[in-house]
Amino acid sequence: MVYGVKELTDWDYFDSALLLSSVLSLLALYLLYQLLKLLANQKAAFYTVLLMMVWPFGYFLHAYYTEALFLSLICGMMLAILNWRWWAVALLGPLLVLCRPNGSAMGLPIGLFALEELGMFNRERRKVLLSQGIRPFLPLLCFVTMPLALLGWCLYLDHQTGDAFAFMTAQQGWHRKTQWPWQSLWAEGRWTLQLLSFYTVGIALWYLLMARRQRLSLKVMFWVSLLLPLSAGSAISMGRFMGIVFPWFIPLGRWMAGARMGIKVALITALLAAQMWSFYWFLLDHDMGY
Repeated sequence: MVYGVKELTDWDYFDSALLLSSVLSLLALYLLYQLLKLLANQKAAFYTVLLMMVWPFGYFLHAYYTEALFLSLICGMMLAILNWRWWAVALLGPLLVLCRPNGSAMGLPIGLFALEELGMFNRERRKVLLSQGIRPFLPLLCFVTMPLALLGWCLYLDHQTGDAFAFMTAQQGWHRKTQWPWQSLWAEGRWTLQLLSFYTVGIALWYLLMARRQRLSLKVMFWVSLLLPLSAGSAISMGRFMGIVFPWFIPLGRWMAGARMGIKVALITALLAAQMWSFYWFLLDHDMGY
C-alpha cells in the first residue's frame, strides 16, 4: 500500500506512510464505532472508541504499523457478516491473513461470529437450520479464502527464500521462541517487561471479571489475541498488540458511559498523560515503546 502511494504521488516512504496511517486510523475507528453500535449501543460505542484513542498505547493506531489496517479488516468482516455480505467476507479474509501472521487465527472468532449470526447458538434456531441440511451453511464457504491465502503466501515464500514459513523464521531476529504463554510473563528482569507482564495480567483479570456475559466469538477473539503473542516467548509489545483488541474495552466503555462527567474528564486526562509518557519511549526507540 505504501508502495502504491509512492508510485501515485512520487512522495518518499515516510510521507506515504503518514498519509496511509492517518486514513487507516480514521477508517478503523469509524468501522469499530459502526460495529459497536450494533453489538452494544451508541453511547457505549462512543466511549469505547474514545478510550481506545486515549489509551496509553493508542498512538500505535497512527504509527507506521499494521494496527489500523488490521482493526479495519476485522471490523469490516464483522460488519459484512451482520449485513450478510458474504462476498465481502471472502475478499477481506485474505487481506487479514496477509496483513499480519496472526490474521489467520482471527478466522476462528470471526467464524464463530458468523455462526452466531446464523443462529447456531440459539436452540430453536439451530433446530431449524439443521433441518434444512447444508444449504444454510453454504455462506460459510467464504472463509475458505483465508487458508487459501495463507497457503499461497507460504508457497510464494518457499519460492523466494526456500523457507515456506519465513515469516515465522524472521521472528528469531526479535528473539522469539515458541513456549507456553505464562512462561513469557516476568521471564526477564528488565523493568519494561516486568511492567508489561503486570499490564497483560491486569487486562486478563479485568476481562474475566467484567465480560462474563459477552458473546463467545468476542471472548475467543480476546484470548487468541492475548495468548498467541505470549506464546512467542516474550511480553514485549503486548501494549501495542492489546491496544486494538476491542472486546476488553467494551465493558470499560459501558461503565464510562454511565459515569459522572467529572470522572470521565479525569480518566481521559490521566490516560492521555500516560499515552504521552508511553509515546516518549516510542520516540526514543526504547523497548517500552515497541
